[in-house]
Amino acid sequence: MTTRVIGVAAALMIVGAFAAAPAAQPAADYVIGPPDVLTIQVFEQQDLAGKYTVESDGSLTFPLIGRIKAGGLTLRAFEDELKRQLADGYFKNPSVSVSVEQYRSQRLFVMGEVRQPGPVALTGGMTLIEALARAGSTLPTSSGEVAIVRAPQGTPNGPLKPDQEGVSEIFRASIRDLESGTLSQNLQLRDGDTVFVPRAESVYVFGHVRNPCCRRCRWRAA
Repeated sequence: MTTRVIGVAAALMIVGAFAAAPAAQPAADYVIGPPDVLTIQVFEQQDLAGKYTVESDGSLTFPLIGRIKAGGLTLRAFEDELKRQLADGYFKNPSVSVSVEQYRSQRLFVMGEVRQPGPVALTGGMTLIEALARAGSTLPTSSGEVAIVRAPQGTPNGPLKPDQEGVSEIFRASIRDLESGTLSQNLQLRDGDTVFVPRAESVYVFGHVRNPCCRRCRWRAA
């Protein structure tokens, strides 16, 4: 694996690029789960609007309808189900909007050479750049590569390293490409992913050079 080291100036540029990256919009295909908090609006029926928490069994209580299943459905599918039930004897052609007020059911992990490693709540449509920004961006000691480590679906959530047993897929991206705006490198993440930023390899410079040393930065021979 080819590694490079990010100097202080480059690191500051990356922090700025991540901070300026627009937040991904909540995707209509986000899968709802407990204990997500949803904002539901029924247009021209303000008394039905409100925030509703998905309970442990995946359902919530909605006025007029009572218990309705939300867990396991996408936002779009849950909107359609609400419309169907509200149209069944209550309103004619109801217009319903469902969004996520608080993302609580899904998460990923950003580990390694980042400023704030740990779990990150997965929002709809979250991309690699946004996840790195949530972790405070990379450190000057990081290499020039990011690995997205994906476990098989249905396995317990927990951070994984690229060489760890049980890894299903590994995707690699270049920090330089992300910084330059290469969209193909800005992958969309899913529940349980680990974003791992490895430490740069040390380069030892000895012999007939002006400054023999061990460095974690770009070096020039004499």
